[in-house]
Amino acid sequence: MQDNAVNPSTTADAADAEMLANLLHKKDAARATALLTHFGGLANLARQDDGMWKRYGLTDGEVSRLHAALWLGARVQEKPRDERPIVKSPADIYALLAPMGSLEREEMGVLLLDTKYRGSLHTTVIRVTELFRTASMWNAAAIVVFHNHPSGDPCPSPEDVALTREIAQAAKILDIDLLDHIVIGDRRFVSLKERGLGFG
Repeated sequence: MQDNAVNPSTTADAADAEMLANLLHKKDAARATALLTHFGGLANLARQDDGMWKRYGLTDGEVSRLHAALWLGARVQEKPRDERPIVKSPADIYALLAPMGSLEREEMGVLLLDTKYRGSLHTTVIRVTELFRTASMWNAAAIVVFHNHPSGDPCPSPEDVALTREIAQAAKILDIDLLDHIVIGDRRFVSLKERGLGFG
């Protein structure tokens, strides 16, 4: 069977490889680079279906995270950079992220904002160090953290509150504004900032 592979000698972009590695089990940088090289870059990788991804070793969880990452990227890229969404409230954030409420697995991401609070979306991992590495790479002035609850209930857990507190403390040290942590459920959301959870 012929697949859609391109010249395997194509050099994978280092930033793309790093972001893809964050989505893979154990942050496998070598496998991320190999995937991007085999498919000729992120754009060609994104064109493959689930069967092709799994054929090259992606697990169900990795496929789910990759879908989420590509979906968020497509949402932002639908408009020119100067027309990308401006965030003024938790409701604005939820309007961008509502489809995450239907995901079967819990995923986390970060909304990176410039000084005018115009945003770009990136999926990331829960570790605070990785989250801020992404924010620093893109020179974000402010961030909003978000994740979904597959149960449909967006009520924050004690772990969500503790994580928010940890992120808020790191943000202060790095001089990056943490504007909110949004939990997305089934057709509803919760703003931890509005509830004063983890921001004290």
